Amino acid sequence: EHAAGLISDEDWSTEDLERAYAESLDAAWTECEAALPRGWNLYLALEAGEYKATAESDDPEEVWLGARASDDGLTPAAALRQLAAKLKEQS
Repeated sequence: EHAAGLISDEDWSTEDLERAYAESLDAAWTECEAALPRGWNLYLALEAGEYKATAESDDPEEVWLGARASDDGLTPAAALRQLAAKLKEQS
């Protein structure tokens, strides 16, 4: 039995999980894009077991901002949300 309104992992189909993951990543990407200053680009990569989200300016005089999320259960969406928070602090 589950607590009121909660479901277990077994209740999710593979398609449900893939859709939820994609929607979460899309939402995080959109949030991060919205926080980008004009003329900056957003990148997401997996490097050495960590997801890395970075924002870089087209202007070589500007610094770049980055955020990493360990591959230990954190998702690329987590790295994007961490970067979005940093970008919002900078603005």
